Amino acid sequence: MGFVAHKSRNPVLLSQTLMSRTPTSISSLVSLIADASHSLESYYTAHPTEPHVPSLDDTEPHPLDNMFYPSDVREAAQTLEGACAQLCATLLRPSHFVLNVSSPQF
Repeated sequence: MGFVAHKSRNPVLLSQTLMSRTPTSISSLVSLIADASHSLESYYTAHPTEPHVPSLDDTEPHPLDNMFYPSDVREAAQTLEGACAQLCATLLRPSHFVLNVSSPQF
């Protein structure tokens, strides 16, 4: 069974590959994350006049909230989100992962 990288927004559904925890699938997820991150960094580097990516300690509203991404950038962001969720679902204890997903964010 393969993994779904970016089509599902439900990380719990992505955890269905828990049965196939192999180094290959983990490496594949890490590769997807690296590739998607590189695509997003390339976009931001190529568009320096666009809103910047804020630092981790920035408390202002995110400048990208009101932007429309081109489809390739949107796909890279969805791939990154899905692969990160899948990696966490694969590597974390199920109870830990479900608690993190179901807890309200502050």
